[in-house]
Amino acid sequence: MRVIACVNQKGGVGKTTICANLAYALSQKGKRVLAIDLDPQAQLGQYFGLFQNNRAGIDRVLNGKSELTDVIQTLSPELGFIAAGPGLQRLESTPMGKGRGLILKKALKRSVPDCDLVLLDCPPASGFLVVNALAMATELLTPVTPDFFGMSGLSTMMATMRNFERMIGKYQKHWVVVSRLQQGRRLSDDVLSKLRRYFPDDLVPVCIEESSAIATSPSYGRPVLAWSPHSKASREFSELADLILNR
Repeated sequence: MRVIACVNQKGGVGKTTICANLAYALSQKGKRVLAIDLDPQAQLGQYFGLFQNNRAGIDRVLNGKSELTDVIQTLSPELGFIAAGPGLQRLESTPMGKGRGLILKKALKRSVPDCDLVLLDCPPASGFLVVNALAMATELLTPVTPDFFGMSGLSTMMATMRNFERMIGKYQKHWVVVSRLQQGRRLSDDVLSKLRRYFPDDLVPVCIEESSAIATSPSYGRPVLAWSPHSKASREFSELADLILNR
């Protein structure tokens, strides 16, 4: 089973958008996917038409009150979802202690979901929730916006990743995905050039451009591939899914 954490300590880079649409795209290609919302903002479920965050979710697993497979909602035969849960906000500030960062990893070993890939939507933070995601993951996917702050956030994320790799070993793969791209901007072109130079093995050759389809689809409770399947954005996410599968 592959566990991919969509993570960046900077907010506004498109983590939830990529996690939701990638999960859906992978499920459409016949893979059994479990998407887990680890962000207290609880927006991942809205992409799947779940606008109320009142069901038991990953909060109960982190509290030791439920097993992982007990809180899975079935969205389709290929796509499962675990909500953030109403108690996740309180857990975000949980102090770290011995073994506290391994709760999700141990939960996955005890109660293995029937799926090929697990995707984790992480909050823009570096505390208890993200530590559990990084310990559970076998691969990392870092969305980055093509601007100065995006590069700065990526630099911070790389340092965090290397610190974790010293403790738990190397991740199988690190994917860097450019999101919210605006074609034709000189700054975007400059940042893309730098990313290709500094991260030749990590940078995905598919960029996710800004589009009205991506911006609009969550309000209908559907990933862009379901709401606007023939849009350019849908093709981009489908290509990204192919790259992930063929790694």
